[in-house]
Amino acid sequence: MFVNVRFPFKTERTREYVQFELKKSYMMLQLAYKMLETLENAKQTTLANKKVIDNYYKNGMIQKSEVLYMDVRISEIESQI
Repeated sequence: MFVNVRFPFKTERTREYVQFELKKSYMMLQLAYKMLETLENAKQTTLANKKVIDNYYKNGMIQKSEVLYMDVRISEIESQI
């Protein structure tokens, strides 16, 4: 391993910075996995709610705007995934 004799602290600082960036990148990746899992759960929940809303609309209990709102919400979630 090469050690810079003139600037030993600079070499150590660079090594620490690279280790920090590596750990930070790993944590960001783990966060992305959790966000994806959360969005998938939200999508499943929204699809289940959409079925209920569709049934309410078919029975005349709600307006078409509610059905359209659920379609927009599903599209928003899918675009984030």
